[in-house]
Amino acid sequence: MTDSIPTPRFELIEVTTDEEFAAVFPVLQQLSTIETPEVAAKLTLKKSWEQYLTAYEQGYRLFAAKGTSEILGVVGLRVCHDPLNDGKPYAIINNLVVEEDFRGLGIERDIIARTEVLTKREKVTHTILAVLIGNKKIKKLYEELDYSTVSQLMIKEI
Repeated sequence: MTDSIPTPRFELIEVTTDEEFAAVFPVLQQLSTIETPEVAAKLTLKKSWEQYLTAYEQGYRLFAAKGTSEILGVVGLRVCHDPLNDGKPYAIINNLVVEEDFRGLGIERDIIARTEVLTKREKVTHTILAVLIGNKKIKKLYEELDYSTVSQLMIKEI
């Protein structure tokens, strides 16, 4: 019987400075390389930071899973207020990625659990996750965490 490797310990910290963003950028690039390789090749730290600042002003937040000496993962969160749901907020979780060397250790589950704690503080009633059709591994994880498929997200480039 082999011993399983315990989930590494980390803090989930909000990314608020350009230095913190620079630390998470390589991990975000890994996600971009997986999901949109044609875009990943054009990403620069400066451009991504500027885009994050704009998104931040609109309520979007990045959180870094910071271990003792490095960034283990990243997750994005946006809390939205729905005027047709008695004003009750819902959350969108995206850009979940774990540093390649730390995948498969349970960090994804822990990041989602901690992100859900953040959403509960905001009185969120529902959380939405977008999953690429081909990413069966993360879809399975989300289903294990009691997320269910309720619709298909469609997109059109304009």
